[in-house]
Amino acid sequence: MPTYACDYCRLLWYSWTGLNWCDDNCRLLWFSWTGLNWCDDNCRLLLWFSWTGLNWCDDNCRLLLWFSWTGLNWCDDNCRLLWFSWTGLNWCDDNCRLLWFSWTGLNWCDDNCRLLWFSWTGLNWCDDNCRLLLWFSWTGLNWCDDNCRLLWFSWTGLNWCDDNCRLLWFSWTGLNWCDDNCRLLLWFSWTGLNWCDDNCRLLLWFSWTGLTWCDDNCRLLWFRWTGLNWCDDNCRLLWFSWTGLNWCDDNCRLLWYSWTGLNWCDDNCRLLWFSWTGLNWCDDNCRLLWYSWTGLNWCDDNCRLLLWFSWTGLNWCDDNCRLLWFSWTGLNWCDDNCRLLLWFSWT
Repeated sequence: MPTYACDYCRLLWYSWTGLNWCDDNCRLLWFSWTGLNWCDDNCRLLLWFSWTGLNWCDDNCRLLLWFSWTGLNWCDDNCRLLWFSWTGLNWCDDNCRLLWFSWTGLNWCDDNCRLLWFSWTGLNWCDDNCRLLLWFSWTGLNWCDDNCRLLWFSWTGLNWCDDNCRLLWFSWTGLNWCDDNCRLLLWFSWTGLNWCDDNCRLLLWFSWTGLTWCDDNCRLLWFRWTGLNWCDDNCRLLWFSWTGLNWCDDNCRLLWYSWTGLNWCDDNCRLLWFSWTGLNWCDDNCRLLWYSWTGLNWCDDNCRLLLWFSWTGLNWCDDNCRLLWFSWTGLNWCDDNCRLLLWFSWT
């Protein structure tokens, strides 16, 4: 079995090229899929290659962050921090004031480099006095009113605050999230129904059926799109799957369903995590297991904890159950002495 471990199991991150994340002296490296080394000859930290294979640090290894696919450098000639968009435009102006670009290439700061967040309309997120404006909708409307009270727009362009700028959350129906007394209402569905009842008891998350998340006594309910109630007749908390099966058994013990409709707890309601194979996440003694889609058990016969199978079904621990992280190649994440190695590629 191939191994890329350093002699003393210094931390390694593999890419799918199979190259080692540490150099011969096991200095920490981050690979991209180009197979290029994330550190220079002196192992100065280099972060995240783009697929161009360009280096994230300049010749003096000043930190450069996140290439776009243009391959342009994230720092200017003086290595001031820049964030590129895919336009290749620089995220800082000539004085390297921090800018966030949208794909329009417009500058996220005004002439005085006040912080702005652009929508794709290219409109400015701050008014002339650079009062903070948040999140444009594609209508280009301003998130603050004339006095710059905080507003959240929906794409209808309606204001998230009433005339007194009480905080409102709009749905795309344009209905107000607060009643006339501005009692807090949460998240409209596209039916336009109100998240609070007439007494403004808190209701949570409508489904698109328009049914309310609380029963007549406003017990907390979570709907799915079937309109079924997330609580049983006694309003015990339930989590539904799309099968319509109840997340709790007859005694309302907490269950997590998979889309197979199988129960996440055994007959004694010991907690189980199902994969889509329908296999049980616990062994006969209900020791906690994590399955992969192969249906193989995440614990060995003594139920020592094994983490994350790949689709090869290989075991995450060696014979002594030392912790390993596998890739789908089945290679071992630890060397012969089970020193921790991180992230293999599919090579």
